[in-house]
Amino acid sequence: MVRVISVHHFVSQEIQPVDEPLAVASATPDKLLVALPIHAVEVRDLRKGALPTHCFPTVDEVRFLTHCTQGNFVATLESKKSRQGNEAVHARIYVNWDTPSKMEGMRARIAGRVTPSSSQSGVANLEMIELPVKRTPNNLACCQVTGNVIISCHMTVTLFRFSIETHDISKLKFIDFEEHFSLDLSFCPSIICLNEDVISCSSKENLQVIRVVITDPSKVEEKKINRNRSKSVDISAKKNAVKRQTSPVHLSEIVADASSLREKLHPDSFPVTVQLPSIIEGNKNLSCNQLLNLTNKVGPFRDAKNDLNVKLSFISNKDLSAKITKILSLQLHECSQTIKDEFKCMQVLPMYTDSEKPNQEVTNHSSFCSNYASQLIALAVAVTTLQEGYIYHVNYRAVASGIQKEAISGPTLYSFTAPISCLALERSILHALTDTGLESYTGRAGHHFLRNLGKGKSDDFSSNYPSMEDPVCLVGLRPFFSVEHILLTENYLCLLACSDPSSSSSQDSQNGSNWTIYSLKVPSSSDLYQDMLQLANIHRGSAPSTYLHLLTEAHTVLGTARQCLNWRLDSVSQGSVVVAVPGWEASPEANRRLERCFKESCALLGDFYIMGEDESQWKLAKPFYDMSGLNPELVVDRFLRIEDTTGEIPMFDEEPKERSYKGLMYFLKGELPRNNKSADDETINVEFASRLLELFERHDPASISALILSSVTLRQHCIDRVLQVMKKRLLVKGASSSLSSQESLNTCTSGGDPFDALALVLLCLQKGSMDQARTVLSSLVDPQELVKALEEYHGLLFTSVDVKNKEVALGFTELSLLIAEILPESLASVLTNLTLNPALAHQLPTKPTLIGLTRAFLMTPCGYSHPGAPSANATKVLRIYLESFLSELPNNYPSVEVSEGTCILTRSYLACLIDKNFHKKFEASEDYEEPFGKRFDYLEMLPPFHVDKSWYALQQVPVPLELEEKQLAYDMLIKLQSLLCSTRLGQNSCFEVLQFLQSHPHVTGALSLKTLCVSPKETVTLLIEHSPNCLLAFAKERFSQDNEWKYLVSSLHKKVEQMNSDSAVRFLYSKIFTDALNHLVHLMSVEEFIRILPGGEMACESPVFKPFVKACENVQSANYLKSLIMETGDALLTTLDLN
Repeated sequence: MVRVISVHHFVSQEIQPVDEPLAVASATPDKLLVALPIHAVEVRDLRKGALPTHCFPTVDEVRFLTHCTQGNFVATLESKKSRQGNEAVHARIYVNWDTPSKMEGMRARIAGRVTPSSSQSGVANLEMIELPVKRTPNNLACCQVTGNVIISCHMTVTLFRFSIETHDISKLKFIDFEEHFSLDLSFCPSIICLNEDVISCSSKENLQVIRVVITDPSKVEEKKINRNRSKSVDISAKKNAVKRQTSPVHLSEIVADASSLREKLHPDSFPVTVQLPSIIEGNKNLSCNQLLNLTNKVGPFRDAKNDLNVKLSFISNKDLSAKITKILSLQLHECSQTIKDEFKCMQVLPMYTDSEKPNQEVTNHSSFCSNYASQLIALAVAVTTLQEGYIYHVNYRAVASGIQKEAISGPTLYSFTAPISCLALERSILHALTDTGLESYTGRAGHHFLRNLGKGKSDDFSSNYPSMEDPVCLVGLRPFFSVEHILLTENYLCLLACSDPSSSSSQDSQNGSNWTIYSLKVPSSSDLYQDMLQLANIHRGSAPSTYLHLLTEAHTVLGTARQCLNWRLDSVSQGSVVVAVPGWEASPEANRRLERCFKESCALLGDFYIMGEDESQWKLAKPFYDMSGLNPELVVDRFLRIEDTTGEIPMFDEEPKERSYKGLMYFLKGELPRNNKSADDETINVEFASRLLELFERHDPASISALILSSVTLRQHCIDRVLQVMKKRLLVKGASSSLSSQESLNTCTSGGDPFDALALVLLCLQKGSMDQARTVLSSLVDPQELVKALEEYHGLLFTSVDVKNKEVALGFTELSLLIAEILPESLASVLTNLTLNPALAHQLPTKPTLIGLTRAFLMTPCGYSHPGAPSANATKVLRIYLESFLSELPNNYPSVEVSEGTCILTRSYLACLIDKNFHKKFEASEDYEEPFGKRFDYLEMLPPFHVDKSWYALQQVPVPLELEEKQLAYDMLIKLQSLLCSTRLGQNSCFEVLQFLQSHPHVTGALSLKTLCVSPKETVTLLIEHSPNCLLAFAKERFSQDNEWKYLVSSLHKKVEQMNSDSAVRFLYSKIFTDALNHLVHLMSVEEFIRILPGGEMACESPVFKPFVKACENVQSANYLKSLIMETGDALLTTLDLN
């Protein structure tokens, strides 16, 4: 489907006659080259009405010519007949052709073999360079950026590499060509194109686009090894496949799982075609046109990657290696060939950008590519049959990165009104020359270019461009008859028509008389935008979809022109070689006009979407307003102007209705969080703030709190007005009118919106009503709801503090101190989330870190010493914050900050142990928190959780008073023990704890804390003296080496031997000693058990240890017998057939 909208208008038209053109070509800048039968090429300047300026001679009769911007040379194919009637064709390059001849004559040389003589200096004389082609050339093409030339000779395409050389004697620069490589194709191309390392070829039946990458010579040997490995794998796979070939293949299996074919068929059998007899028999009765309708899904052709093969051979350096990527391979259906359809035209348009480098790092460009290859974003491949056109869009970055699924998209279909003869492709317009005239269509190359350019960027607006599924538009239809050629320059479209019906349409026509040149100046991108906008304004009231379609098309035209480079001529500083340089519009004024039009189109699209009906349209307004450079104040002005003057964007309905403000409110709410950093960054002036307050009060009262939280200006300069609006809103929400103002506020905030509460608190603080601010915060039923509000507006919690070396530190605002006093858990939760996920803290001047926030707590609050100022509960918030953060500590967090934070938290816990305010009675049923992981079980056997009074009774000493204490900071002790038990955090706290215990040796829990901070051997000594009953439990959890068990056994044995035999305490130690040995008997082998005994092997004969050694031997024998029985049973089960 094609929409017909006449918006493409040529700026001017010039008509000039021309005689007997053998071949024609366009040249930069805006020149026309016409080959004449008199062995000369006429140069015409299209800027001067297509009048001839001069001619330059050629060696033979030109049958094809083209111009290349890089090097500013003209490449020709020239034919000459011998006396015997044989035709010889030569490929030649002409340099300095654009300078009128001064009768010095033409200088000739052979590319790559002969250099210019040293006498050729000073004067830019016409020079001919003959390319040494070994076969008869059929066609020729140049890359406008690299200057490389490709020549097709039957089924072979040869590339000549362009280079700029320096003369050894005169030191002047000159261009030269070197035969680089050749490609053997599966067909004889009639059209060829070259763009960087992408080669495109087409014939009447086939079309192929490939990319050639020349690899580094050092990697050739590695590739050979990989290739040999793959060959061996292929051989083994083929052998296995041959063995599997005997199994049958069922159609039902293929339908269920197509991959099963790989296991049954030979690798050479693929691709597999399933012939269904009933369908084949039915197709025999169909005509070619009917069969074509069945297969013509994306054109009268099929994918032919497996049929169109390419072979590459090097000419100059045979040690190189190459990789060929097939981007696009098409072949006409046999039924299409039967009805004499064919590939008629092909053009390839490369699209470069000068913006930042592509996101994907591409390092595999060919050596014959230009320095701009990394800036090549996309290629538009246009191909036509007799009646239809197709544009395939190649994502060059995806091709270069090997991402095949994103390499190509399309095609965009064009249905012409008549058979086509040739075409010209612009970035945004496709011109097709048909039998009835010139047809101009909107393109999709710019759409794909902008989408590919924006992928992966933070400011990616590519999704806002028109959909690829939108139909193309026929924007121009002009009657031109008997036109043979169409040529495109940067500013002109040139048509050559012949009134003689006997003239041939091929480029080597020699019967052409009465030829006419139509020089049409194409509109600039800005002109085309103005024409589209003018027509769009006509339809905006009656057909909003047409208005939007035209506006987005015009916006895409401008966006493409802003990003896509043009190539022009520029002289280098040394020598006379001319190179291609990129640029935007031709003049600075044109660039400024383009930018103005682009911003205007963005603003108009933003206006359209902000007036939409739902959120899906409203959210599209923001990126367009951002690209237009409009701030929220200007957007509001535009919106109100649209409302008052319906002539700019009138209502789309037949009957006018009240304008909806929902889109504007949606936009403003999305923009407001940007302006809540600080008063210095405030962009909302007092007047605009008042207007915003009025808009929100009338159209979105629920978001007034967001406005207050975002605008410093409102809180500072409109405090009374804001308080009045806020109280009115809260009263309307449900407060009884009989209540007082204070009671109304309390009622509304209790269990209400946390954003409203936070806004009220800010207003109260601004006005100095500290008690009222405390009341509002205290009235919140669910303090966790406040966390969401504080995270969204976290900039309100911090202030910037300048420190040395021009660094910025974070400090806390008065709001933070008030929340720390009333709701410390909420503030700590916010700080934890900001530290764990720094991306959330986009409103802060520096990234919040553990050490940064910790130091902010330790800073003395300044400026809050007035009466009623918040008494900051900083110690509690800091402790909760450190607990929360360290319990969720990321693995890659800096260890220095972790160490400092752990030490501060440890000191906080230790301070609580001696602070009577934290003491409470221990409840065994209470679920105490272990934030850093589970504690060791043996700690429950130590004071204060368990006091072994029997131990003190055996020693006949009283229980220490500190152990009899029932009011303790149990929760802090458990958290400290959990911290010390953590393998990642515990080591940082041990030094702090040991220092504390030196000055407070009798603090409750001192023994348990000391066991966690000293080595296992030191702990054994402590527990033997003070709590021997938990020795074995401690050893089971803490010991990891045999020498530690040896130290335990030795210490207990020594302790028992030192005591009197009739001592009651000796009996206790003897029992603990026996329990430890019995545990080790079942834990160790005999050899290991003997090594830990005091005296080693000599202890085996001791009456104390001999029974245990014997018991260990018995346990080892039992374990061996058990394993032997299990192995025998398993072996027996494998031999039995239980079925």
